[in-house]
Amino acid sequence: TFGRSQGSLLEFCSLAVQTAVERLDIAAMQEAAKLLMGTHDFAAFQSSRGRQSTVRTLLRCEILVAEGAVALVMEADGFLMHMCRILAGTLLQVGSGLLEPGALPSVIESRDRARAGPTLPAAGLCLEHVEHANAWSHARSRELPVTVTWPALPGATAS
Repeated sequence: TFGRSQGSLLEFCSLAVQTAVERLDIAAMQEAAKLLMGTHDFAAFQSSRGRQSTVRTLLRCEILVAEGAVALVMEADGFLMHMCRILAGTLLQVGSGLLEPGALPSVIESRDRARAGPTLPAAGLCLEHVEHANAWSHARSRELPVTVTWPALPGATAS
């Protein structure tokens, strides 16, 4: 298991970046992402307490792969403190074989932060759109462009 210290988190992220995308189990990550979708109590995926309700609806949780990198696209009716970063860390653990996709329902049910993955660094996190005027729908989601910038991975050579 990974501790919550900065050193072990950086080691985990470094390991993940150095692990070629081909070595991540993308199918397992996609399976786990589907299990996260829907209305759940996401208390296990927040960094601090204090919210009256930790119930959120994750409407989209999609793993995209291109150019040797992985992107995670999420849409929800709201996010808790560091929820996206913790969800990403949990999915990275699944892709690295450290957590089975089938474990996610019990992590959600536990409401225990210690059972979820690490909080990934904010680098690369991008808020694309906030919608207040219209209700969410699959059609509306498809209308909104998703811009994914694929950074060069450390040690990669330009082709």
